[in-house]
Amino acid sequence: MKYRKKIGLILLILMLATTVYAWPKDYLTAVEALIFALEATGADIEGGEVQFYAVLNEQFLSLAELEKLLADLARWLTVAGGKKEKSSGESFRMLALRGRALKGIDVQIVVQSNPGDNFTMPPQTHLLVISQTNSLPEFRKAVAALQKILVPKLPQGQFSYYLKSSFDGKKTHAEMYKLTQAALAAVEAKLVEGMVTPDLISLTAYTPLVKQHLLVEDERFNLNVVAFYDDYLERTIIWAGFPLIHDPY
Repeated sequence: MKYRKKIGLILLILMLATTVYAWPKDYLTAVEALIFALEATGADIEGGEVQFYAVLNEQFLSLAELEKLLADLARWLTVAGGKKEKSSGESFRMLALRGRALKGIDVQIVVQSNPGDNFTMPPQTHLLVISQTNSLPEFRKAVAALQKILVPKLPQGQFSYYLKSSFDGKKTHAEMYKLTQAALAAVEAKLVEGMVTPDLISLTAYTPLVKQHLLVEDERFNLNVVAFYDDYLERTIIWAGFPLIHDPY
């Protein structure tokens, strides 16, 4: 259930962002900006997540049609075998496959079809590809592999990323805030919106060094930095995401 909720949340955010996404020429790539931001904090970078989203067509497909589509996508990504999940209701049909590509990266492929509302939203079928990694080299490898395969085949698609890093032990709230400010300063980012509580700091910002961005109500943003303490791991966690971090924290 949590997995389906996460997939639904990611799809909703990316669907809303599709019409406002801009792709001018980059000065820094989004991945480079995230690395620079976290390196400025001094935290140990521990990997992250790559996501690719695309609208495949404007049809409400049957589960059989989604099965064929998923098989084609698995062949593109050279995923053999793997664990498959299926879910459906009046307003959606979804198939998901988790497996390892021949490139050595773990991926989840999700295809979801919705009937639309007959008024403002047409029927659509969406693709979401997710790869989670546990080191920076693995993250770079996943980014390169997915970009090489997916961009030529689905140029209308959108990538998003987040990197995770941490410090041993617990930082004070003031120290965590200072670290998030250092991350923004490293990429000349301007704060757009912030959420600061005793347990969490989440800053949404815009860096002009990365020209890809989202635009909502005349505000541009393309960087999300989060800091919090993990009681279980006993570590201070710093995440940086482009354009937003979709995972719960």
